[in-house]
Amino acid sequence: MSEADAVVSRALISLGRIDEAEAIIRLGFSRAKANEVAPKVIGELTLSSGRIHQYRGDVQGALGAFQKAYGIFRSVAEKRSQAVALQSIAKLYLDGGDSESAIKYYTQSDDEYVGDPLMALSSRNNRGTAYLLLEKPRDAELAFKQALGIAEKIGSAKYATRILGNIVQAQIAQGQINGASATLDRAFASLQHDESAAEVWRFWQRRAEIALLQKDFRTATACIEKALSGVDSKTSDSTFREAHAAAYEIYRASGRQYDALVQLEAVWRIDKATAKLTATNSAALMAARFDFANQNTRIAQLKAKELELQRNFLIAVIAGGTAALILLTFGLILITRSRNRERSAKLLLAQTNRDLEKAIVAKMEFLATTSHEIRTPLNGILGMTQVMLSDRKLNVTMRDRIGIVHDAGEAMRSLVDDILDVAKMETGKLAVGSGIVDLKSTLQQVAQVWRLQADAAGVGLVLMLDDCPEVIEGDAGRIRQIIFNLLSNAMKFTEKGKVELAVRTVVSGAGHRVQISVHDSGIGIAPEWHESIFELFQQVDGGTTRKYGGTGLGLAICRNLARAMGGDISVESETGFGSTFTLDLPFVVPTSAMALRPTGDAGARAVLVIEHNPLTRGMMRAILSARFDVVAFVGDVAEATGYLALEKVDWIVADASSVDDFTRLFKATDLPIIVVEGADPVAGDVRAGAHVTLAKPLTKSALLAAFAGSDKTVAVAA
Repeated sequence: MSEADAVVSRALISLGRIDEAEAIIRLGFSRAKANEVAPKVIGELTLSSGRIHQYRGDVQGALGAFQKAYGIFRSVAEKRSQAVALQSIAKLYLDGGDSESAIKYYTQSDDEYVGDPLMALSSRNNRGTAYLLLEKPRDAELAFKQALGIAEKIGSAKYATRILGNIVQAQIAQGQINGASATLDRAFASLQHDESAAEVWRFWQRRAEIALLQKDFRTATACIEKALSGVDSKTSDSTFREAHAAAYEIYRASGRQYDALVQLEAVWRIDKATAKLTATNSAALMAARFDFANQNTRIAQLKAKELELQRNFLIAVIAGGTAALILLTFGLILITRSRNRERSAKLLLAQTNRDLEKAIVAKMEFLATTSHEIRTPLNGILGMTQVMLSDRKLNVTMRDRIGIVHDAGEAMRSLVDDILDVAKMETGKLAVGSGIVDLKSTLQQVAQVWRLQADAAGVGLVLMLDDCPEVIEGDAGRIRQIIFNLLSNAMKFTEKGKVELAVRTVVSGAGHRVQISVHDSGIGIAPEWHESIFELFQQVDGGTTRKYGGTGLGLAICRNLARAMGGDISVESETGFGSTFTLDLPFVVPTSAMALRPTGDAGARAVLVIEHNPLTRGMMRAILSARFDVVAFVGDVAEATGYLALEKVDWIVADASSVDDFTRLFKATDLPIIVVEGADPVAGDVRAGAHVTLAKPLTKSALLAAFAGSDKTVAVAA
């Protein structure tokens, strides 16, 4: 087995003749056992083996082989081969979505070997791609320009053309319209007559993106249609993802909504497939790194044990003639070393635990921040889709598609709420508010959400609210969230029969209590699972998850919320005989400081909205314009005070994130005020001054319901 055979195996892999290449590699490894193969050749064979793993999608096997090959090349000081192995590792991380690790390995490759201009060009070009993925376009442009310099130095027009296209992408990301346009002109000028069509269409895509930034929609449309000529949006792969996204923005800006929606569907389809592949590769890379680290640790432990045995044996031989004194000394040394190792291990474990706790807190804070930021655009999506669905002129096809978007948004809202609550639970920031709750009305509203689904499924939905108190003190939003989740589970697991929502008041050693029960005639739960289902990410079994879906977060969140309100949730169930979940809460009668206020005049014709977010303003305008003659917007309390001094207003809607001083707002007017709170409940004094408090994401029905007639009242603090 010679170095030429290793070269042949690489060539066969590049041609896709994997089985032939694998046969050569197996033969080489078998000869390596008989010491018939040089170490460098073994390294080349190992590198080729990694490429076969990569070709077959075995990311973990590929990473292990590349790391092993790097170690072999390093032991024989083969600098160029070391750099090749490092670039192979970097490419795995780049494809797996770990751009920072990819940059690290590309940089290390450049540091270890500088004698091959093509390798240096590839390293800098791929490093630029990684910087783009990290949203660092300035660093990306610098790396691409370094690669361009190498391409021009070696006289490669083919590589120069492609890298110019990458530079255009980085300049567009920085908003450098003139620079991007000039660079793109260079790219078009350098195209060879035999250049592949793949390069040409990508440059037309960039031309379209630049025209869009310049608001030249006609040119943008013509260029993007050239780029996507002959491309089927229903079957295209990830290569065309950016082109579809650009087409969506261009068609949307040009008012071609149907064409924009077609392109958006293509983006969603590609993103869904890409996300799954990236997640799989990332998980495999994590597992490979973990296994590689464990292997090194085990090897080090075995070597340490071997050295320890050798040392002990030598000491025993030397000590054979000196009897007890040396043995005693040796024993003391071993005990001291053992204690020192134990002490060091404990210190390391303590530090590791502290680092782990910090990592968990950082992760949960990231989840909370991300989930909170998602809520604002999601609020706009849900609001606008509801407005569009209420348009009777909408054709059936568009209604179905918008309905799909709305349903997906609702599912995402539920998931975001769960993630946000889990993050708050883990960081100890799960909060509940306090105010007067119209309990019967709240339960009726929640049940109404499931009424149509129950009727469609042939499942009876029965409300038993005769013993329900009219008002209690508590957090209406959190009570609604818990009952919604319990009814959701009951409907999900009940295929026939009925679901009952019942309320009763009881007296116990803890005082007066309100018990809200949700009973179903569904599949039931075995007694051994009664506590486990209240833990995070737990469902009865894998079959339940596959058949009925769900994340396993809902009941855990509900129990934490119930306990935060001074109550708890319990379950009574047997397999095949349905389930009963009971929310037990303290029955606190509202104090005399509480009162009922009218929600305002049903004939109100002017509303002032305090909201700084343009997306939310658009959603609010679309909803409120159908009810009010005048819908005015201001960004903060100062602007609101100025507007109220000049114009007549009947209602005020105030987004909590846009109001820096509620006390000033309440003093400025006695108009009815609807407060829209975000992820965190508003303070008690704010709730006391509001007529109605609504939670985000805000729905059309919830907002319009807040403008009830003056014959209806909402319980609030006086």
